[in-house]
Amino acid sequence: MSLRQTTRKSTGRTAAIASCAVDLAGAGGAPRDVRLLPAGEFRSWDGRPTDVAAWVMTDEDGLRLVAEAAARASDRVIDFEHATLRAKSGGDRAPA
Repeated sequence: MSLRQTTRKSTGRTAAIASCAVDLAGAGGAPRDVRLLPAGEFRSWDGRPTDVAAWVMTDEDGLRLVAEAAARASDRVIDFEHATLRAKSGGDRAPA
């Protein structure tokens, strides 16, 4: 397990970041599904949203998102550090 602390330049806020490695082969392989949004009410670490008390993900919203994702012709990109946004202008790879 690895633990480090970082300070976000735009806000000056400090955050602790923990990471760990898991032997996926020993665990039966990588997970098929990954949770991208929490169920129920949630807020961002930076205080958003500011116009409502919280964002809300209902069961109905979740089912609709899953159905829409399944209907897509292309896979979703999970962007790491906004690499896909910067790849064209910077000429870098976007490993997402």
